[in-house]
Amino acid sequence: MTLEELKAEAKKLGIKFDENVTEEELTSLVQEALDKANDNNKDEGESDDLEYLKAEAKKAFEARDAAKKDRRTLLNKIEELEKKLNNAPDPSKLKELESNLKTLSEFRKTVEQEREEEELKQKTEIERAAITHQKTVDELQNKFMSEMEEFKKMMGEKEEVLKQKDSQISVLRENRLEKEIYEAAIRNKAISPTQLVRMLKSDFNYNDKLDSYEHLVYEKGKLKDEMTIDEMVKSFLSKEENANLVEADVNNGSMYSNKTDQTKTKTNLDQRKFGKYDPKDPVIIEKAEDKGLEVPDYIETLLLRDEKLGKVSMSENKSSS
Repeated sequence: MTLEELKAEAKKLGIKFDENVTEEELTSLVQEALDKANDNNKDEGESDDLEYLKAEAKKAFEARDAAKKDRRTLLNKIEELEKKLNNAPDPSKLKELESNLKTLSEFRKTVEQEREEEELKQKTEIERAAITHQKTVDELQNKFMSEMEEFKKMMGEKEEVLKQKDSQISVLRENRLEKEIYEAAIRNKAISPTQLVRMLKSDFNYNDKLDSYEHLVYEKGKLKDEMTIDEMVKSFLSKEENANLVEADVNNGSMYSNKTDQTKTKTNLDQRKFGKYDPKDPVIIEKAEDKGLEVPDYIETLLLRDEKLGKVSMSENKSSS
């Protein structure tokens, strides 16, 4: 049979084959299948033996194809190996390459180890520097906090001193106001300058820029006038409803009333207590003249001043205790 006839017969018998099968291989496969078919026909004489033989032949062909596939795979590997062997370096060169590779590997290991040690060393130095820096920062912060506490304490003490000074200044200013009202009352012939001080001192405001007291006159909510202490006292005593606060000779010019008032005033002056101040002291007399006051009136202003200063001193002693 030709190869084509063998392929046709193999298909009838259910034999599988690939296109690369040789005529010899296919002849052998067909013959085996026919022999098995004849044997089965002889033993069984049944028509279904052919199907059995076909199945067995199929198994045989599958096993053969697998073996052929494995053979081709093995041949390919052998061929690749032969190529590699043909391209393989000389054994002496290969040994040299292996030696160089070993040397390079050891060098790389040494370099990496040295680098790790250097990094560890640098890291240790950085950490040490960071600890030192943090310690310095903590010390500076503690010092700053301590100095801040001292500063706050000092500022508190300063504020307390300022409060005391402000209190003293306020008292002294009040004393100054009362003294100036008192002197203005005397100049304007008030019967009782002390009474006038009590009546008018709340009507004055202190002007920081001018460092003086003034009386502000408002009309319909608008500032109309600014009066000095002397102007305010004079205006107040010139009002008709306050005529009883002024000496008689100022009110009606009566000689009799003036004489009577002078006698009364002299009696009152004689009864005044001058404390530590001597009305005959030339210094007291000179200062009273400079102020335009009678000596007893000037001494009374000094006594009022001393009284205020005494209150300030008592206040300081209480604060310090």
